[in-house]
Amino acid sequence: MEEGFFGPEQSKPVRKWLIWTLVLIVAIFIVFLTVVSLRQNRVKADSVGMIVNVPNENNVADWQIYNNQKYNYSLKYMNNWFVLDSDPAKVYIQPQNDQNVHIAALTIEVKDGFGTGSIDDVVKAFYPNTQYQKTEIMIGSDKAYKIKTSCASSDCGLEERFILKDGKVYHLKQNINLKTDKFNAMLGTFKINPVVVASVLPVKQKTFINKELGFEFTYPGSWQDIVLTPIEKNAINKGSAFSSLYRSDSSQPVFFDPDNVFGFNIYSADFANGVLALPVGQKVNLAWAKEDFLANMKPKDWVTGYEKLGNNALLVVTHADHACYPDFEINIYVPTNNAIYPNLIINLETSEIDRDQSILDYLHFQASVNQDVCSTREPYQEISDKIIKGTYSGKIKAELDTAQKIADSFKSSVVKK
Repeated sequence: MEEGFFGPEQSKPVRKWLIWTLVLIVAIFIVFLTVVSLRQNRVKADSVGMIVNVPNENNVADWQIYNNQKYNYSLKYMNNWFVLDSDPAKVYIQPQNDQNVHIAALTIEVKDGFGTGSIDDVVKAFYPNTQYQKTEIMIGSDKAYKIKTSCASSDCGLEERFILKDGKVYHLKQNINLKTDKFNAMLGTFKINPVVVASVLPVKQKTFINKELGFEFTYPGSWQDIVLTPIEKNAINKGSAFSSLYRSDSSQPVFFDPDNVFGFNIYSADFANGVLALPVGQKVNLAWAKEDFLANMKPKDWVTGYEKLGNNALLVVTHADHACYPDFEINIYVPTNNAIYPNLIINLETSEIDRDQSILDYLHFQASVNQDVCSTREPYQEISDKIIKGTYSGKIKAELDTAQKIADSFKSSVVKK
């Protein structure tokens, strides 16, 4: 047998074994490459999925949502920003690096008590002596004003939005370091949510009866029982009275409605009080004009609002600046048939009105031009006009409607003393 080039010729079984070994090695290598390729493709797919799921700061759909439950509005804001809403009436939405400075914030301030007036009136209340440009726009489904103030302050040229809805003003303001594109992007998501009014079942009425004074009236059944407490004669109160505002054993007011708004007083004809300026001398006449009321009752305060309320009462709004402190009262006079105690007087608590922004702005302006800050008749007169027209706020109007129902239910018997 001849020798091969590389030595003796190998046997057939050895050659077959070599061939199958080579085939197995190639197959393993192919399987290895396939597995590696599949793993790389899976990593790529996972990476793509991760990128898709990361919120895009330029995509409004990925932003967080803020809901203000008290004032019923919502909007979206960037994910690396935060909301400061310790006071729900004045909310700041700003970057994390702007913790308490607010210079890059969107400010949303809500104020109540503007009734059903116009947005023009609102803007004038905020800027009574500042020049500004205004453009009527829509924010969501609500009419709004786009305002840009003059350059008289550090807010020079910044934009603001005013929305008036349901007696509330929504004031949205761009602060000095807030970029306009971010301001507009957030505003594009702002909406005032519809108020869901639950169905209200008729409330049972309670009846107050005072046989000594000779009258009765009904009031809402959700109130506590009304008690009129006698006030004894003393150096201040010359005469006598019955009041729901004070108990004989306490100097603190005691109200009977859930919102602590309504008080009831009835004064004797000889009642004279150096503190209260209520005119209580004689029985009111429902046919009186304002001039008749002034001539007969001689109130110490200015009567800034006057009209007949329902069938049984007169609505009298008064204002005075006692010792440089404004005194604003809303009183409803109901005439009785008791010669000694001629009028039941229902009064509404008005401290909320004393915090009206238009009054604060007026005082600030008066101080800035060195004018008398003790004279507040002008802003209170404007508020009185709105109260009489029923356009000041839904809350005050509802309270007057309740007072009118009480007065209309009033029944007075003839009492001889």
